[in-house]
Amino acid sequence: MIYAELSDFVRSSIAEYFGCRIVNKVDVSSRRYRGDLEYHFEFYINDGLRELKTGSAQLEVDRERKEILWRGFFPLDYCYGASRKGLGTLAHVSTLLKLLENEPEIWDYDVIHHGIDGWGRVIQLTKIGITRTDTDSFREKFESYMRKSIAYLRRIGMDMNLPDYVLQRI
Repeated sequence: MIYAELSDFVRSSIAEYFGCRIVNKVDVSSRRYRGDLEYHFEFYINDGLRELKTGSAQLEVDRERKEILWRGFFPLDYCYGASRKGLGTLAHVSTLLKLLENEPEIWDYDVIHHGIDGWGRVIQLTKIGITRTDTDSFREKFESYMRKSIAYLRRIGMDMNLPDYVLQRI
């Protein structure tokens, strides 16, 4: 089980070992009523000796509507019993950064969480400061969303290296 290995990391240093990669990028423009591309992300921790997969996420990008829709976010799916240590927030910010590498024009897109399942996500998005638009939706411009997500990451005692093009915008 991964939880034992995760206990070796402390909150402030885990970002050094944490990674996010795109494992699949699918053209969904012909299969769905909205969206152009669906991105599938994988999260992992690599301490130099081994790599431990921790979870995954899916986002859909709709270039016509200028929207990014979260389809799934499971940062600790493979970490049964793990203490959180900020990994979810780190995975959240890492996903945004990886998407931005591939879609640099998204700064003015809306980021949407719709049909949220469970109070845990609602509480987390509220802590970050993301704007709630109705009972089960959150919507925020990407630039503001990124700024608030990074600020929250820092508030919980974590930091990560950010590219200059991000630091200039936030």
